[in-house]
Amino acid sequence: MADLLRFTVPGKPEYVGVVRLAVSSAANTAGFDIEDIEDIKVAVSEVCTNVFCSCKNTVMYQIVCELGEDGIVISIDDGNIYGQSGRMLQKCSELPEAYVSDRDVTEPATGLLMLRALMDEVDIFSAAQDRNMLIRMIKHYSRT
Repeated sequence: MADLLRFTVPGKPEYVGVVRLAVSSAANTAGFDIEDIEDIKVAVSEVCTNVFCSCKNTVMYQIVCELGEDGIVISIDDGNIYGQSGRMLQKCSELPEAYVSDRDVTEPATGLLMLRALMDEVDIFSAAQDRNMLIRMIKHYSRT
C-alpha cells in the first residue's frame, strides 16, 4: 500500500513555498535523489503558481502525494476531485480555457512542455460539468 500525504492550501502565491517544502520532503522520504527532488519542486511550483494561483476563482486547492514502490504521484486539484469516484473526469490535452491567463497565450503551452520535461508523466483532467481541474504528475525512481 502506498503512503498518502494530502493537504489543502489557499490559492495564494505566498503558500507555494509551503507546498514545495511539503512535496520535496515527501520525495526525500521516498528516496529520490537531489536532482529528481529539484525537478519535482520546479514542476509543483509551476502548477501551483501558474495554474491555480493565477486563476481568479481558485480559493483553495488540494495536493495529494502518493508514495509507492515505483515513485511518486502528485495530484493537484481545485475542487477536491481526487478520490471522488462519482465525478466524471475527462482527460485534456491542454489546460481548460478557464485556467489560461490573459497575460500570454503561449505561457500555458510552454509551462506544459516544461512539466513534461521534468516529470515522467503529466495528465490534465477536467470535470465535465464543472470548471474544476486536476493535474496529475508522476515521477518514477531513477534506475541506475
